[in-house]
Amino acid sequence: MFIFGPWGEWADCDVTCDLGRKTRTRECPGNDCASIDGKGRTDLEVCDSMVLCPFVDSGKLLIVGGLLEGSSAQKVSSEVVDVRSGQTCTSPEFKTDYREGTFGALLWNKYAVVMGGDAVKEEIHVFRSDGTITDVKVEGEGKSRKYAAAVTLADKMSMYVVGGYYSGEGAVTKSTEVITLSEDGNSATGKSGPDIPKKLVNHCFTTFIDTDGNRNFFLFGGSQTVSPAASNQATGFSTSGWVLKESDFDPDVSTSWDNAVSTPTAGLPSDATDGSDGMPFITCTTFKNGDGKEQVMIIGDQYWWREDFALDKTKALIYQPDTNTFVDGPTLEIDTQQLVIVNWYKASLYASTQVANEIVLTGGQGMLSSSAYSTTDIEYSKYKFKLKCDEGVTNTADCKFEIMDQKLDYGRRQHITFHVPDPWVTCT
Repeated sequence: MFIFGPWGEWADCDVTCDLGRKTRTRECPGNDCASIDGKGRTDLEVCDSMVLCPFVDSGKLLIVGGLLEGSSAQKVSSEVVDVRSGQTCTSPEFKTDYREGTFGALLWNKYAVVMGGDAVKEEIHVFRSDGTITDVKVEGEGKSRKYAAAVTLADKMSMYVVGGYYSGEGAVTKSTEVITLSEDGNSATGKSGPDIPKKLVNHCFTTFIDTDGNRNFFLFGGSQTVSPAASNQATGFSTSGWVLKESDFDPDVSTSWDNAVSTPTAGLPSDATDGSDGMPFITCTTFKNGDGKEQVMIIGDQYWWREDFALDKTKALIYQPDTNTFVDGPTLEIDTQQLVIVNWYKASLYASTQVANEIVLTGGQGMLSSSAYSTTDIEYSKYKFKLKCDEGVTNTADCKFEIMDQKLDYGRRQHITFHVPDPWVTCT
């Protein structure tokens, strides 16, 4: 038995922007060599080009946190989903106790940043490709919060956090904060931003590029209560929405959101006082439709369970920026079991802005029905749904969500989904 020789030099990183991989090799003087370190002829390592790519669109999702099926005391393991190829993928496993009320954003195209949750602290949790999590104290202005929402700003190094709930003060807020992370991911600063128009929790906040090439904030829905009951969330559901060009946003100008355009209320579930027609715990994402336009999809439970209401399919809402309108979107079904999803919320949506109508919904909570009032409670779900459009169909509303073959490893709800670079994961 022979022994491997020394490792050679690392080759150059295989990408010119964002994270990539680099390799090194070593020689075996014979046909078979013993490995002391468990490696063969080739070694692989993640490398950082230190240059930001325009976007990250690998089709690989990192799912973090949430309320896990079973014991609420156990830590929640992360998992990876390859929505594009259907391959089985692995990544460094992150075990966290982040459950309800978390939010986050991908910064520097390489750090999955989580904030808020049950254990609210004035810090962010920086997830790295090597499997480590760095807890970074946010210096400067701002307060810790939960049930808020955040987006990555155009500079890719900052996240804009809006609304939420201050646990220490017991109040829902309309305040905002810009948190900027250092390039090495070891320090962060916070700066108070302009108030949004309304106090909100569990709201939709995303960005989209309009037909003129402008990047816009889209803020919609949410509630004014942190009550965990979906019926209470539905009662307090807000039909208000706003679109603000990022170029009109200035964290130092308190009136920035005065420049926002309001979205219409026509075609929306009402904020009825009886809780019958709201959308509790909505989730939203920006996607590219069949015509190449960016639109926003929103999913929540439009028809909360009531004895005097017939069950209806859970369906998505689609916001169309070019006309400033909402239209009904696709429904969720499980055809193979002749079941219809009638209540679905606390899920997470992912979509590509590069691949048309590539939209995936993971986890959540709700009910299934084969007929009115015949339901099965599946409070903690392992289901993954992917939008399927028949050949030649470009209108997203004419597509439907179908269950994917593989379920999640864990049933979870109120989790966070990150679109991470290829080097984060290994797929077979």
